Amino acid sequence: MDNMIPIDVTDNYRMDKFPLGSLLDEMRDGKINKKHILQRKPFQWTERQKNKYLTRILNGQPIPEIVICEQIVNGKKKSHLIDGLQRLSYAELFRCDGLVIKREGAEFYDIPYKEYKYDHDGKAFIDEEGDALFEEKIFHVLGKRFSQFPEFLKERFHKFNMNVTTYFHCTDEQIAYHMRNYNNQKGMNKSQYEFTGMHMDIASKIKEISENHPFFKD
Repeated sequence: MDNMIPIDVTDNYRMDKFPLGSLLDEMRDGKINKKHILQRKPFQWTERQKNKYLTRILNGQPIPEIVICEQIVNGKKKSHLIDGLQRLSYAELFRCDGLVIKREGAEFYDIPYKEYKYDHDGKAFIDEEGDALFEEKIFHVLGKRFSQFPEFLKERFHKFNMNVTTYFHCTDEQIAYHMRNYNNQKGMNKSQYEFTGMHMDIASKIKEISENHPFFKD
């Protein structure tokens, strides 16, 4: 029985989507507890990792899910952040102008956006078909603080959809179990990472040699 999870526990979770801005507000206000005793410290990423992550959000590309464990402590519900501390911590620091995106690791850092046209009263100009008028522009994000971003990209950042898995009525043992399992991945090493930047024909030839030549096998 020690090696079995009861059915009512395995089924007791939900998967949702939440705006990034709402998650950051809840973490800031203490509604999501980021300081569980088993949680590691924030800001553990390299320069490459955080730049790649932030440009991915600003380009509207999905990122791995956030995981929360809800626990009843002294009659009160507590929501523990189990997986996603680094993602939310760097996003919050960026939103507060605490860091800028740098070149290392950043991809697609010239980001297209829409600049809508407004009159002196703040009312959007509308065309004959009832659509708001806008001009397409490109914003170079390297070296810029969040407060310098155009409103379109600020709004995209706050409304960015995050996948969130929430486990309900967790015990201390279940929280530790989820913490272990969601932190059990092994990332690419430097050689594997750099390999993804090669042309496909070259990468295919290198793989063929490395996997089939007897020199590498021996």
